[in-house]
Amino acid sequence: MLTLFLGLTLGSLTLGSDAGRFGEIISQLHNAGCLYLEYVTTIESDIFNTIDTAAGNAYFADDGRFHVTIGGDEYIYDSQLLYSYNRENNQVTIEHPPDSEAAAGEMLFVTHLDDFYTVDVVRPDKEYRLYKKDDISTGNDIPDSLVVFLSADASRLRRIVFYDINEDLNTIQFLSQQVNDSCPDSVFIPVFPDSVERVKL
Repeated sequence: MLTLFLGLTLGSLTLGSDAGRFGEIISQLHNAGCLYLEYVTTIESDIFNTIDTAAGNAYFADDGRFHVTIGGDEYIYDSQLLYSYNRENNQVTIEHPPDSEAAAGEMLFVTHLDDFYTVDVVRPDKEYRLYKKDDISTGNDIPDSLVVFLSADASRLRRIVFYDINEDLNTIQFLSQQVNDSCPDSVFIPVFPDSVERVKL
């Protein structure tokens, strides 16, 4: 799920003029000094007949730093180290990726949406479908398609829907979207319980 959030901020879509507000929104997010999102994610599995829901929030700075929370998982990249924290296990994994794209890992495909996807307008200023390009060959298991819905006034993203590699239906419902000139540095300072187990890679 984290993949999509980084794509909104780091990626750029080459869209035709008929893309309307969607193109403007993506450009706004891409050029934001600081983007703050609040959202609810849902994963529906037909195989296990389960629905998992988690709330979260995310900060993205234009210099590549990010702080993303999804349920009990937390990811912080401070431009040097990537911290991946799991609250249930009280464990944080710390690694030293060479850059923000390496920190993104499997999230890379969404940070380059224009390289991997083409865009079809389903309903102007309301709904768009992104299809993986035929000539894409990548080791990452990226979704074959995404559906993006805009808010009623077409001012922001409302929902993103896609099927993952397990054929589970993933939905990201955006509750809030704020664009600012800069992010507080404090949000990229990792703070974990004193009892946390630290694993350095």
